[in-house]
Amino acid sequence: MSSPVSSALRKLPKAAPPPLPNDGNSESPSLKRMSSFSSRLSNLPAPPPPEDSPRVPPKPTSARDSPSLPPKPSAPPKPGAPPKPGAPPKPGAPPKPSDVEKPRPAPLPRPTLPARPMSTMNAPQLPGAKPQRHVFTRRRTTINHQQEASPEEDLDVEVVVVGTYPFDEPDTPANIRFEEGTENSPRPVVNAGSLVKLVERLTYDKYPDTKLVNAFLLTYRSFTTPSQLFDLLQSRWNIPEPSSNLDEWVQKTQTPIRLRVFNVFKTWVQTYFRDFAADDTLYNRLIDFVKTTMMKSTLTTAAESLIKYAEQGKAGEGLTFTQTVIATPPKPITPKVDSPSFLDVNPTEFARQLTLLEHDAYRAINPWEFLKQRWAKKKDQAPNILYMIQFSNQVSNWLVGEVVKVVDLRQRTLVLKQVIEVAEKCRELNNYNAIMELLACLDSSPVYRLRQSWAGLSRSTMKTYESLKELMSPNNGFKNLRAALRTADPPAVPYLGVFLTDLTFIEEGNSDVLHGTKLINFDKRRKIATVIQEIRQRQHIPYNLCPVTSVQDLILNSKPLEEEVAYKLSVQNEQKLKSPAALKAEKEALKAAAVNKKRLGITGEDDEFAGMPLEGLDDYPFAVEDSPENIQLSKDGQIKGATLAKLIERITPKHSPDPGFLSAVLMTYPTFTTSSALLELLRSRFHVPLLANAPPEMKKEYNSKRVVPIQIRIFNAVKTWIEKFGYHVVHDGELKEELLQFVDYAVSQNRLLARTGESIRQKIQDIPEVETDPYPTLRTSNEESSEEVGDFLDFPPQQIANHFTALDEIICNRIQPSELVSKAWLNEAQAPSMVANEHLGLEIQQWVGTEIVNQPDPQKQAQVVSHVVDIAQALFDMNSFNAAYHMLAMLKSLSAPLKLVWTTIPRKQQQFEAMSHLPKRNARRCLQDWAVITPPAIPAFEVFKKKLCAIEDSGPDFLDNEGQLINFSKRQGVADLIRSMLDYRMASYSVEQDAAFQKYLNTASIMDLKSVKAKALENLKDPKFSLACASVGSSTKIRSGSSSSGPTTTEVSADSIKEALMDLFTEESFQQLLCDQVQEQMGISEAMHDLRVELQEQVVLLGCRCGTTSVARGRQVAHEIIARKLLASPSDVTDWIEVDHEGVVYGWPDEEVHLNLLHKGTTTFLVQVDVHMDEDDVASFERIASLYQNSNPTSSSADVRRVLITGTITESARAAAIKGNVEILLLASL
Repeated sequence: MSSPVSSALRKLPKAAPPPLPNDGNSESPSLKRMSSFSSRLSNLPAPPPPEDSPRVPPKPTSARDSPSLPPKPSAPPKPGAPPKPGAPPKPGAPPKPSDVEKPRPAPLPRPTLPARPMSTMNAPQLPGAKPQRHVFTRRRTTINHQQEASPEEDLDVEVVVVGTYPFDEPDTPANIRFEEGTENSPRPVVNAGSLVKLVERLTYDKYPDTKLVNAFLLTYRSFTTPSQLFDLLQSRWNIPEPSSNLDEWVQKTQTPIRLRVFNVFKTWVQTYFRDFAADDTLYNRLIDFVKTTMMKSTLTTAAESLIKYAEQGKAGEGLTFTQTVIATPPKPITPKVDSPSFLDVNPTEFARQLTLLEHDAYRAINPWEFLKQRWAKKKDQAPNILYMIQFSNQVSNWLVGEVVKVVDLRQRTLVLKQVIEVAEKCRELNNYNAIMELLACLDSSPVYRLRQSWAGLSRSTMKTYESLKELMSPNNGFKNLRAALRTADPPAVPYLGVFLTDLTFIEEGNSDVLHGTKLINFDKRRKIATVIQEIRQRQHIPYNLCPVTSVQDLILNSKPLEEEVAYKLSVQNEQKLKSPAALKAEKEALKAAAVNKKRLGITGEDDEFAGMPLEGLDDYPFAVEDSPENIQLSKDGQIKGATLAKLIERITPKHSPDPGFLSAVLMTYPTFTTSSALLELLRSRFHVPLLANAPPEMKKEYNSKRVVPIQIRIFNAVKTWIEKFGYHVVHDGELKEELLQFVDYAVSQNRLLARTGESIRQKIQDIPEVETDPYPTLRTSNEESSEEVGDFLDFPPQQIANHFTALDEIICNRIQPSELVSKAWLNEAQAPSMVANEHLGLEIQQWVGTEIVNQPDPQKQAQVVSHVVDIAQALFDMNSFNAAYHMLAMLKSLSAPLKLVWTTIPRKQQQFEAMSHLPKRNARRCLQDWAVITPPAIPAFEVFKKKLCAIEDSGPDFLDNEGQLINFSKRQGVADLIRSMLDYRMASYSVEQDAAFQKYLNTASIMDLKSVKAKALENLKDPKFSLACASVGSSTKIRSGSSSSGPTTTEVSADSIKEALMDLFTEESFQQLLCDQVQEQMGISEAMHDLRVELQEQVVLLGCRCGTTSVARGRQVAHEIIARKLLASPSDVTDWIEVDHEGVVYGWPDEEVHLNLLHKGTTTFLVQVDVHMDEDDVASFERIASLYQNSNPTSSSADVRRVLITGTITESARAAAIKGNVEILLLASL
């Protein structure tokens, strides 16, 4: 029997679907949700033989006739015609010999998997038992299959002879290529290289590259073997000694290289030990190398730790992932019989056991199985991927048989409903792989044609089915599924086809080597590693569930029906459709029920209760039908605006709660209501209207299907409120008391809530008080110490970076989400932690500025600036961006006074510019960079504050004039950003404050920012700080305490001096100083007055650019400059402002762009004015000008002139402007 899953992995025919058999029933749609995957993975095998089984009929393309029935087919087949490829045979006709499936082998065996780390939980605890502490551990998985590909069969291996030292060859384009734009940066990104050069970069002596190491170890089997990699690392360790300067060489070259080699081995053993577990020879080589070579070096302790890691891995104790959870697993719902059938198992428990089995199979997959499309080309090299596919096919085909073999129509509908309910429970468990296989069962030919069975399902069940199909839709590259995966909290079992699709596109769209060379295309491997890393992240965390052997045996020992047999049973048990008259009567009944339901004010509930009268509807605020006046949705179904009652209704649904939406409401509710009002609505929601005048059995069913689920959701919402957002109620004793009263009342009304109620009561009573310990500051004492505290340059950059990271982490961990909502940081009482962070940042800026400007000469200034850059780089490498932001911001604010100093340390200037997007608060780039980092991390809160302000100012708080329709799109954006920021606290740094450096800070001189700038300008009056800086590069040496490479001999050109002076003239304080000096000597002449006016105009423009001057004033000055330069009147200059919906100019949509227009006769001048312009500014101007011309097609290019007016412009920008026919006009020459 060809499985639904494997059938879906084949190409769908482009021809129209084949006609139906003469019984008038519709046939199944093929799995369109997997068709985008089919063309790439057509060789995926079905379960074990036969391979020549008939295909599943294709899915009709027409829409369904009614919301509760499958769609009607497009056309009936010709009687007696043989089935086309992908179409079912004629019902009742004997199958062709080639189409008959051979006898199916024994049921699929269990995979060889590690023992599930839930053995301590096999026996569920009794209610009321004290929770235990459980430690989940992921151990090394042993698979009884061939693990490593044979090089001559699977790889095009670059043969490297390791008899001599292969790493002496210098870098050239023939052996290594870097990513464009990074070649001259301090840390270029490797794009391609020979195997030797890649290993050399893994163990580079100048800096470590952990991202390169991880990507390499995940993908190296696609271009080499573990044995050859080991040879190269061993050779790299044994670097030949030089003939002279041995001590310096050991310190600067040998020791760093050997340390990098050790780190590569450590990562290989700790994270990817499966390579050694599968190869005893490789493992023995490792132990021998460490004991005979590493142990004899200076890295003895490191070597001992490496042996320890390897021995732990061999013993099955390494490669663990530990998660401590103080909670008992949910009590299993065991079947009442020893050998249950599918309907005997509760849908929730079936989903749990299916999830446990599939997660075991998922986490057994080795990383190298995803390389070079082994699942399709080298099938013996991807046994665990194929096992997971075969397991999904078996479950799907078995459930097809469970549906079609039932004779009774009502019972068959119950089986269909059970499959849908299991799929919905799998969604709650984040098991997306199971959802796909269950949908494959429902969309198979034998099941999909059962129109009468489908018609018996309630509308809510059909709505669930449709939502599951929408979730797993392949449209836009599985957009909905990817979004769900991003927001799903672990554990999870993703649908493997999504990742295999991505890997297939990467493999087929990128060559293994660069075109025309033999260099390994490492950019391709980096992309593959990103996908594999995403897969591995979800392999680590196990499920907190108890195994139920009887249910797992039912699944593993299932026996699927052959498709021919299943299709015959489907036709036999459901031959005729209802008559048209019966269908019409049924539709009329559904319409009448809907009208009755609307009259009763019930929304989103089961149809079976629609006609029943309810009690207490008048006082129930949630009985109002959805309408544009109370809720507004976006095209993708997200809430744009809603009343408070509708928000409460959505966070306490009967089915499928959304944890992300619940968190967003609870995080931001203080911006649109109060805690008391929120609790009052939750109380009202708890009183679900009851059935009136109904039989006891009906009341009991109504209570279990409608009342209890909503009440459970309410309790879960209160629990989340207290657990994650308890800071809202910590100081409100009255609210605490009201919460306790509500919990007691709810438990008295529904004893099923007793256990959860006790948990909530305990959490309310245990809400931690807000910490009152003082926040850390730069100084802990102002007392002068008699001890020698040393000089700033005596402390290594990493030591200082560790100290500031420890300070920032204390404050970061105390920040509450409420401090980030509605700009609360502007009020110290509402946001004490954010204010403390701001104060510490200000102190860091003041300290850095003081250290720089207080130096006695330019040489010392260059040393200090270099040291600060190294500290910022160390903070960047630690993902500690907050302190780095304030240091770089200080350097940026002193850029003009330090211009000549920068010219003497060009390498440090390059490092600074590589990090300069941070002090510029480029939120888009910063957030993109931070989205891929792994905790621990400390973001720059100033960047987040800028983005939060942009969201807060993006629209009104309410979408109506009455203040009832809450603008929740804005709240959702704020909540998403805050959640991403708080995610960085998932892990902690292992650094502490440095006592010696703290003593130095306590005695250091620190000036305020105003004094720092004044001192910087005062230094410029000193002759030794002016053009004498040109000699700094040839005479400065860095102190031994710094790791900086130091300035090198540099010739300072006249252009660089001129550029430095131009920057000085944009400083208002310097302009005043200059004018005062001139006035003292000769008085203010008319020329000097004009010059001063020109300079002030530049300052205004610069102020507009920095946000310190009003936009209106900036545009007015720009108009005056344009009029003067182009001989026109300022009133002739106008502003063209447009919203760039497509993101043409800056790369992101809906950004406002601005251009100055001047019309003179038949000519239109498109003008932009700025103090300084670089190549990016010219490119942006050209895109804005093109956008204007495209928006105004009536203006021909011959009548349009593009003009830039600027004070200074870089050479590259000048060349770009000339190339683009852009005219350049300079402001007054200085």
